[in-house]
Order: sequence, then structure tokens, then C-alpha cells
Amino acid sequence: MNTNRIQNRIDKEGIYIKGIVVKKEYGAKSPPWLTTNFKYDGKTYKSNLSITDSNEFEKIELTDSVLIKFIKEHPKMNRTEKLLNK
Repeated sequence: MNTNRIQNRIDKEGIYIKGIVVKKEYGAKSPPWLTTNFKYDGKTYKSNLSITDSNEFEKIELTDSVLIKFIKEHPKMNRTEKLLNK
């Protein structure tokens, strides 16, 4: 599996699905990030999203909705694109 090739396909052909925030975490040397979940084809997958603005991070709540982009052949390789609501 060529990771770069799959990332390029996600960029060009990816489909969007709604997910939810399930965890908020602080990194010691990295920006805070969210762990998000989405369901596809009867399975649950995880994704992550770094939030560089700490004020914005504090406003995010568990169960907030997010938009996730992936390709059907490799749902484990995905990207949380953005928050849909706060």
C-alpha cells in the first residue's frame, strides 16, 4: 500500500461523511487535538484533527460534529477536515 498514492486519491476523489468528536487531548510538545469517530459500512473508524488555536479548542465539546474525508477502499486512512458545529 502506497500511503502517498492513497493520500492523493483522498485529495482528488475522497468522499465526505459526518463524524463526531469523542476525545480531546493535549500534547506536551504538539498542539491539542481531537479524536473523532465515523461509521462506514457497519464499522467504526477513528480520525484526528489538530487544533492550533487553544481558545477554539476549549469551545469544542464531545459529540460536536465534524466532516471527514476518505476513500471507500481505505477508510482507515482518512482526514478530519473541519468542525461542523460548536
